[in-house]
Amino acid sequence: MGLIERGPDGQYRIAEQKQQEAPKQDTPVQMEKISEAGEAFFSHAASKLGPTTTHALALAVIEGRDLKMSGELASKLHMEPAHFSRAIEKLTGEFQAQARTALDMDEQTFTDFTSWALSNNENANAVRDAILAQVDNGDLRGLRALGQRFTASSAAYDDESLLNAEVPAGARVYRDSITGKVMVSQNGQTSTLRQAIASGEARVSRRK
Repeated sequence: MGLIERGPDGQYRIAEQKQQEAPKQDTPVQMEKISEAGEAFFSHAASKLGPTTTHALALAVIEGRDLKMSGELASKLHMEPAHFSRAIEKLTGEFQAQARTALDMDEQTFTDFTSWALSNNENANAVRDAILAQVDNGDLRGLRALGQRFTASSAAYDDESLLNAEVPAGARVYRDSITGKVMVSQNGQTSTLRQAIASGEARVSRRK
């Protein structure tokens, strides 16, 4: 099977299979930061609330969950509830913008990625570790690894996008008239496209 790519025109294509590249050498980890105000808020929170509560706060902020006992937290931080709520809203936006930039995703794709990451129980530990690494150290490697898993899965593409993919000579993507599933046929092999992606026979990637 081939490689499904998104070209600069926004269209998806199944490209010819490329030879596997040699592993790249490890590069130094680049730490990424949010604004000074955001950094100051979390430093203040850690000093007043302790690491456990601060981590719970960070997880809730990034996952977009309602904060429990927000009034009590605001009081412990010596902040007015309204000021605390605005600070949390701003932080949520900063962390999401940082994540979108790191993943090179548009708003809709990032929304799909977030839904996939948070709704899949298999991702629970990886999501938690990625969020805490992002918050504590500005380390986005865990987040990027989740992004790669999402992009390499069929969850990143809807049926219409895959049906409209351009394919090389000899390959065909079509919807089965009986099952309604999207199929791929290439090099004498036929399977559902999502099965081919899951088994590694077809890979999914994005390019600018």
